[in-house]
Amino acid sequence: MPGRSALRFTVLGTIQGSVGTYVIVHVGFTITEVDETEARRTLEVRRAMARAVDGELGEPLPGAG
Repeated sequence: MPGRSALRFTVLGTIQGSVGTYVIVHVGFTITEVDETEARRTLEVRRAMARAVDGELGEPLPGAG
């Protein structure tokens, strides 16, 4: 998946993930595990939201890109 980064996060609950596991993370905490299709869909939605904000503000959000 494009845009991979090394991240540190804390797992809430008992997600038994490994390299290649997709998770939803909020403020550094893993919320849930998702499959690759859902991970890609979620990423595209977030990118679309950032583009919409760019269009409204005329500049990108800090850290977006």
